[in-house]
Amino acid sequence: MIRGIAEGGADWLESVERADPAEWLVLRAAWCAVEPQKGRYDEGAIEADRRALIAARRRGVDVILVAHSGGLPDWQIAREGWLDVDALAGFGCYVDRLARSFGELVKHWVGVWEPLGEAAVYEGEHGRVARRLLDAQSSAWLHVRKAPGPGGGGTLVGVAERFDIPVRRRDQLAGRVLGQVAGLLGRREGLDAWCQPAAHSLVGVLASGRLAPPFGAMGELSGATPATDFTVAIQPSVADIHRLWRTGRSVFVMGAARAAEQANDEGVRVLGVGL
Repeated sequence: MIRGIAEGGADWLESVERADPAEWLVLRAAWCAVEPQKGRYDEGAIEADRRALIAARRRGVDVILVAHSGGLPDWQIAREGWLDVDALAGFGCYVDRLARSFGELVKHWVGVWEPLGEAAVYEGEHGRVARRLLDAQSSAWLHVRKAPGPGGGGTLVGVAERFDIPVRRRDQLAGRVLGQVAGLLGRREGLDAWCQPAAHSLVGVLASGRLAPPFGAMGELSGATPATDFTVAIQPSVADIHRLWRTGRSVFVMGAARAAEQANDEGVRVLGVGL
């Protein structure tokens, strides 16, 4: 049976107390709240979130913790956001802080929520920022995967992306970066998922296990990190869910309950469905 997915609010403890243990609970961390000043973390906010996660473990509530879903700190926005050459290093430090604080309490993490949607905000720089966010997801995977997970059972890190992007915007959002990488992987590996629209290219590249440190998507690709263990698919079709399943990753589905149920009946492992 597919479990439901509930969205938590800004107050994590309140969200946990209201949560149904039969559902997954999505909690979103905010870089701007955790690190309001560069290099200075809000220990009070971190401790409050930690207490909420401890309460979730006690109540039997399974959390999906999102490291980034927008919400850049003001100091990073002042540096042109993801266009800043130091943005990836700063993001890596932030995710490492989360992993060290919560890594034994949460198994399922999302590194970056809707990276292509966030890239779309940067007019004329879609491709460049898409690459930065691809790298940010890879960085999050490496940092969080070092954490012990609940009971020492390890952690899993996924990516969330929309699959209902209009055809006319796919090339804009993906830019040449994802297209080039997807094409290269397709020629080398012969996997048809690499040749699908932008969202599929993003997931295919991340799932390839061939991003070379330091997560550069345009250099030589090597066996380094898969960068994603599962996918949160937003508004996917049944065919989308099947293509994701062929990458060997489990799937959470948001906003497409009928498609999720049909795919699940056809053998896809859908872990949860949310509105």
